[in-house]
Amino acid sequence: MKFSELYEKWHAEKILEIKPSTKALHAMHWRMLSAAIAEKDISDFGRTEAKLLLYEMLEAGLSPKTAKDRMAFVKQMLLFAATTLEAKIKPTDWRLKYPQGTPREIKSFTEAEMLRIVRYAEEEIKTGRVSVLPVAMSIMTGMRIGETLALRWGDIDWTHNIIIVRRNVVKAYDPETKTERYFVGSPKTKQGYREIPMLPVLRRILREIGGKTPDIGNYVVGNSGNPTGHGSVRDSYSRFLKRHRLPSINFHGLRHTYATLLVASGGDVKTISTLLGHSKVSLTLDLYVHPTLESKRKTMNKAFRKLRIYDADAPADFTPKTEKD
Repeated sequence: MKFSELYEKWHAEKILEIKPSTKALHAMHWRMLSAAIAEKDISDFGRTEAKLLLYEMLEAGLSPKTAKDRMAFVKQMLLFAATTLEAKIKPTDWRLKYPQGTPREIKSFTEAEMLRIVRYAEEEIKTGRVSVLPVAMSIMTGMRIGETLALRWGDIDWTHNIIIVRRNVVKAYDPETKTERYFVGSPKTKQGYREIPMLPVLRRILREIGGKTPDIGNYVVGNSGNPTGHGSVRDSYSRFLKRHRLPSINFHGLRHTYATLLVASGGDVKTISTLLGHSKVSLTLDLYVHPTLESKRKTMNKAFRKLRIYDADAPADFTPKTEKD
């Protein structure tokens, strides 16, 4: 069986099980992989062929993450062939090594900048410039850009002051129109379905736009029956930063700011992870929880406090002393 035939069988089987955005992503993967593997026999595809395919993708300029995603897609199809179609394939434990990408730098606004952003956003919305609403929503809820765009008025519990995240807007390749378009689907992860308490200032901003009885079927951003696109929101956000002379940090930095402030306030990591919709608490820890030099000193002072009995002149702790002239 060739990969082209396998893809058709796999696609027919999975099409009813996956959300539209995932279907579009799979179509994109296949479109980019088909030239390399469509005519290959699946029974001949082993570790050597996998390594060669990976090498070709990296040489073509793909990022390690994208290449890894596409290799996982190939493996999914092969495992489907073995388990569902009972086809004979080579072992899929390819033990591939991927280049280490540059560590992701987390950029966020300071607390003072956050206060300016909220104040400026509310002022602009009052004057009719409602395009900045996603800025206020993201920095006060930590919602991803696609989650803000997918929020409907019916997802807001005004009685209990809660925003309920149920959907996400993603941009993906549509195999039917052969163009990229926006899809409204489920959140990024299972944990993405969540409830976020609504701060009073955000409630006031939302009431300013939607009024007392907004149409519950309309999307909050744009206040219409169709979702707004990512591009227009990012353009509006960029102009907002320039108008108010704020640091040039990408839109996702608003979510990082929300998370960073929660951590700095002493919130427990499990609660913060739940608010962010992270799939694992470890992701929250890796991204946002980093020990400061002060916390390192306090930990060492506590662990080695008994060492001071050996030296009467030893300082009370490991905090460096400032030399006097």
